[in-house]
Amino acid sequence: MANDLTVTSYGREKLAEIDLDIDSLPPGNRPLCRACLDWSERRQHLAGRLGKAILDHLIARSWARRVPASRIINFTSEGERILHGWLP
Repeated sequence: MANDLTVTSYGREKLAEIDLDIDSLPPGNRPLCRACLDWSERRQHLAGRLGKAILDHLIARSWARRVPASRIINFTSEGERILHGWLP
């Protein structure tokens, strides 16, 4: 598929920095990662098992939380600080 992406060794290292091991993700029918155009924002985001795993990881660590009855994700101040340090 044209929008399938590959996780590089650098990507694996960056994920390991937040204790996320992609080799431990459960198998599934969805691709590991792919680009997806958000229908409302018209911006690309990471979809697939990896995108879900990252979001679940952020929520489990209380770095982000879902706004009830919406698609909105809010980041905590700790989550913002960590993500700004983690992402280039």
